[in-house]
Amino acid sequence: MNSLRMGRTVRTASALAVAAGLLSACSSSLSGAQATDGTVTGAFDVLGGVAPGTARSPTPGTIELSAHGHVVASVPVPRSGSFRAQVPVGTYQVTGISSHLHTETSTGVTASGTCPMVGRSVTVTAGRSTTVEVDCVVP
Repeated sequence: MNSLRMGRTVRTASALAVAAGLLSACSSSLSGAQATDGTVTGAFDVLGGVAPGTARSPTPGTIELSAHGHVVASVPVPRSGSFRAQVPVGTYQVTGISSHLHTETSTGVTASGTCPMVGRSVTVTAGRSTTVEVDCVVP
């Protein structure tokens, strides 16, 4: 093999090795970005109401996940009451919102349509699913 052809072969092999390395680095960083999120799944239910002591009744509305006073995710909830949200790793306060609700907060203020999980939070872990029940007790 002459030296000109050998030089091209070495340069081509070097270029391919660099390209393969860049491709590997890009795919690693993309998969790493996806691993920083977790999933919150659950059910939004009303307990009580017109017939006290009745079983859970799924309710439509919205679930909000908040951290440090800011809403991170707002998820629509269909009539089935089931919801799913993908959010960054962290700890969240969960609030259910529905036009079917009228609740009283821990400070005694009536909040039309909201049902916070008072005193409870949800911790989301990377790549994992956390399940939560948002139960609104209606007198």
